[in-house]
Amino acid sequence: MVHVTQSVYESINDALNPDDLTSFQNYYNLLVQPIAKDIGGHVSPNACNTNLYADCYESNLDVQYMMGIAQNISTIYDYFDLSTAASWLDWITGIAESDNPATVYSISYATYEILIDNSIATAFDLEAIKLAVMGTTIFAASGDDGAVGYYAEFGSQYCGFYPMFPASSPYVTAVGGTSGPESGQSEIACMATPYQIAITSGGGFSNLYPAPSFQKPFIDSYFGQLSTSGLHLYSDPVSAYTTYNRSNRGYPDISLLAHNYEIFANGILTTTDGTSASTPTMAALTNLVNSERKKRNSPTMGWLNPFLYQFSSQFTNDHRRQ
Repeated sequence: MVHVTQSVYESINDALNPDDLTSFQNYYNLLVQPIAKDIGGHVSPNACNTNLYADCYESNLDVQYMMGIAQNISTIYDYFDLSTAASWLDWITGIAESDNPATVYSISYATYEILIDNSIATAFDLEAIKLAVMGTTIFAASGDDGAVGYYAEFGSQYCGFYPMFPASSPYVTAVGGTSGPESGQSEIACMATPYQIAITSGGGFSNLYPAPSFQKPFIDSYFGQLSTSGLHLYSDPVSAYTTYNRSNRGYPDISLLAHNYEIFANGILTTTDGTSASTPTMAALTNLVNSERKKRNSPTMGWLNPFLYQFSSQFTNDHRRQ
């Protein structure tokens, strides 16, 4: 296979158990292959139990599905300490300055956009543009706590709409979560009901970024459909809790199934949910396309969003190829 690479971003003391990766690959009769590179030193057979605050679920999920879908592709485990909101800039700057950035990056972590200074966001986007020119696509999970985020858990004073970064960046492809088909039901956005799922897919409108020109018609169409259906969403500042800017960037850009992913963790087969499952899956699927493009001497996808919106009609049920 023509050489492309893929990487998962990990943080917050998460770690990868390589023994679980091997168990996953053997269980599903996949190519047994280790990760190609460990950045940050958070790969260990004892990743799940050596530290009271350590966790292996996120890293195991990301790597097992990225490598399970895009097999025989070199996978980089990239741990970076997310100590401050500005750490996002430190991470992406290091990636953009490297000699050989990965073809795709999958990010299952996020920071509230309100914690990101405009200067940090602008600098982050500049580095993301550099990577796009180099043929790299960045995917970021839209979050698992709906449009309000987990702040609401701390009291009614935090109720409101809190967009997530880096998913809200227009130069990142934000990935949401759906459910239904895995249970023989219609596909809908992940929510606590009716399928009793543990997450609600994140999404909403940025407070930092205006909507890209290629996205505006889709936002207008969405609100047009709502108005004709008789449904009402607060788009004006009715209260501090119901304010959002529908002229700004909307996210996620694309959604995949995010319920009942089977993974190995600490030697045990278990299930998990999350946009942190759909995100590495989408990254891996894109890298399969990249591999085919490279075989044909075509460039890798790079910034994916304009393509997704331009050809969105090809991704609907009505236009699915037979």
